[in-house]
Amino acid sequence: MYLPLFIWLGLYTGRRKEAMLSVRWPVIPHTLRHTAATWLMQSGVPIWEAAGFLAMRSETLQRVYGHHHPDYQRVAAEAIGRRPRICGLSV
Repeated sequence: MYLPLFIWLGLYTGRRKEAMLSVRWPVIPHTLRHTAATWLMQSGVPIWEAAGFLAMRSETLQRVYGHHHPDYQRVAAEAIGRRPRICGLSV
């Protein structure tokens, strides 16, 4: 049975009505999957492992959520942080 997390928490605490009124948009299973994918990427979980957990193709996960991964553009960021070398001389 798919129920949004805030409803589960509301049912558990006996405050379902208050829990439902505290959210400005509907929380559906896709919302929770999107949040989980984002958090997995931000935590640095390997893409193939996160994709398996989410039952999502790794290509889709990389394309949609890859920019949340800590390794995203890491090489470029490291390169821009180094001092440039022009003709073998440090600038």
